[in-house]
Amino acid sequence: MLVSDNPPLVLDVRSPGEFVGELGHMPGARLIPLNLLQDSLAVLSHFKDREIIAVCRSGRRSGIAAEQLARAGFDKVYNLKGGMVQWKQNGGKTE
Repeated sequence: MLVSDNPPLVLDVRSPGEFVGELGHMPGARLIPLNLLQDSLAVLSHFKDREIIAVCRSGRRSGIAAEQLARAGFDKVYNLKGGMVQWKQNGGKTE
């Protein structure tokens, strides 16, 4: 999915410190902390027709973010199960 011709938006909903911390972040990820997501929906509106992958440390906050986005009319939203912890354990690239 990430290497397709039209890759999804990777939306990291962790804190800024976590984004640059020991787990790093997925290449090209856009940081919008969960507590700012509702106020950022207008900024994200141009991604409504695109797939969005919500990411956090373990999958809990990104699950909440995915639900919020779905309620706001985003219909191609996915939660990265296991979050960045699982991503790194599986050898996923990070920045």
